[in-house]
Amino acid sequence: MTINEAITNAVKEGYRVSIFKGVEMYYSGANTEWVVWTRQDNDSSFMRRVEETFIDPTFWQALTRALYRADIYPSGDWKSLWHQFIDSLINGKTPELFFKHISPHSRRRRRLLLTLNQ
Repeated sequence: MTINEAITNAVKEGYRVSIFKGVEMYYSGANTEWVVWTRQDNDSSFMRRVEETFIDPTFWQALTRALYRADIYPSGDWKSLWHQFIDSLINGKTPELFFKHISPHSRRRRRLLLTLNQ
């Protein structure tokens, strides 16, 4: 899974940014540095550093719901997944490498809890 796919999955489960009160925004995409949201009222774009997404608890809650429903992350405990991400960074891994190991096609998906922090 890429960072863009992770954010897309979280958006499908209800993740949104609340930068402007009362303004609806939709997710337009992400790369390793930026996440782009577009205002529905005037189609202008708002760019947010991807790190801001990674410190948002609502992102992890939505992503964990998506992974749980897809039978990729069996526990459904969003705090545990978030802590694994932080531990992965502490151990010198990149966000890209962390999300790469979260995939419905990974043979090790059931061992996700054990392999991410080794």
